[in-house]
Amino acid sequence: MRFRAAYNHAGTSISNDVGFSYVRNDEATEGETEYSRLYGNEKYRTSSDYSIRRLYWNGNYSFQLPNDFALYVNGNSNWVLNDDRSEYASGDNPAIINDNSENRFSINGGVNAGKQFGKFSVGAGTQVEWERDRIDYRTVMNQSVTNTSLSVKPEVYFGLPFGIVEVWPYAYGYWRQQRVNDYADARWSGGVRLPMSFNLGRRQFLYFNPQYDMTAPSVANLSPVIVRRTLTDAVCGNERLGYTGSFSAEAAYSYSFGPWLTAAVNVMARHYMSPVIPVYAPGTTPGLRDVMIQSFENNGTMTRIGANMSLRGNYLNNSLQVYLWAYGGKAIRTGLYARQLWMSKFYASVIYNIRSFRISAFYYTPYKDFTPVADYMHSTSYGLIGSWGWKDLYVEAGAYNMFGKSGIESTSVWYGDSYSGTETKLGSLKSTPWVYFKITYSFSYGKKTSRSDELKEPEKGTGNILR
Repeated sequence: MRFRAAYNHAGTSISNDVGFSYVRNDEATEGETEYSRLYGNEKYRTSSDYSIRRLYWNGNYSFQLPNDFALYVNGNSNWVLNDDRSEYASGDNPAIINDNSENRFSINGGVNAGKQFGKFSVGAGTQVEWERDRIDYRTVMNQSVTNTSLSVKPEVYFGLPFGIVEVWPYAYGYWRQQRVNDYADARWSGGVRLPMSFNLGRRQFLYFNPQYDMTAPSVANLSPVIVRRTLTDAVCGNERLGYTGSFSAEAAYSYSFGPWLTAAVNVMARHYMSPVIPVYAPGTTPGLRDVMIQSFENNGTMTRIGANMSLRGNYLNNSLQVYLWAYGGKAIRTGLYARQLWMSKFYASVIYNIRSFRISAFYYTPYKDFTPVADYMHSTSYGLIGSWGWKDLYVEAGAYNMFGKSGIESTSVWYGDSYSGTETKLGSLKSTPWVYFKITYSFSYGKKTSRSDELKEPEKGTGNILR
């Protein structure tokens, strides 16, 4: 449920959103894990249900001032209540149950000012955010984690057109003071980006963007509690995790042969320094002696280099749209889990529009990927979707993987001295035959000032519970 009020007149734009969303989800999976000689094979079943209630406000205010000045002010606030319950059962062993809850409140505000100098522009501003997040782990350890943070983000940006070249330099600093229970930390970080585009004519376009960023660890990974996940696995956060630095660059080129075909090529490279990786060690307390505990630390580097090519065409007076996409790349990891892997993917989709009706189909090939400690092979995914819209009514139905038999979502292989094995995941919607039906109706009020005023699906809240 969302209410929005907007005002636009004489260079002044004001909008306010107030909303409430409720999301509930139930999931169940089955699988079999083949561990090393210590444990042998294990068939298991997991179930989980969670509910997220979110009350929020968003405000955006922009003012066009004399002498080509502009002022932008924004603010938002979120209150999220998250209840999360999961259960793991294997054979005749007692079920492992985790029953957790989260109460999170945040408020954010910012101001930016900009000035136009002919074709050139410059702007600067700052964002300030305060957040308090309390998570109660009620079942096994019966512990609470309270995370409080205050952050300030000053930024500056430019718009610099030079003939066929346009450059938009952007730089920011980021200061955050954070307290996780009794541990407090404050640090500076920042980043810089230099996106640029080259206008090569009506048919061609070239884009290049080098950048550097610093990323803070997730709140969940900072939680210094031990959460039991399976008979042999548990996870524990680390409140002393550091930031991850990354250099990246992307180049994109597209050429239009006409409405019937547009070809594009993207080349990407990203290098992470001191990424957060999982580390494993046997439990030391009596109740966890036969359990491998996963924690986190900053270690090594991670480099991904790849390229993708896409072909897009419109036919039958734009009623038929065809899209083909292919990717190939390599990932290289150094440090504790030195590893290299080649990867490739292919995706195809077709969309056909008949007045208010739309029919679409897609196909995704199997593909490999890897985490610091595991290789994954994801299974094929495909589907057929039909939709119809009339005024404020929208109806959609779809069918996925209707000819699939295995129900295998992915297979994975762990490697390492302390933790190794293979796992096959079953029963996911990504791999299991399933159908769905959706119907929505929008209630409109007031005068529309733009399409952006229409009701959209509310943003779903996210949780910081350690899993």
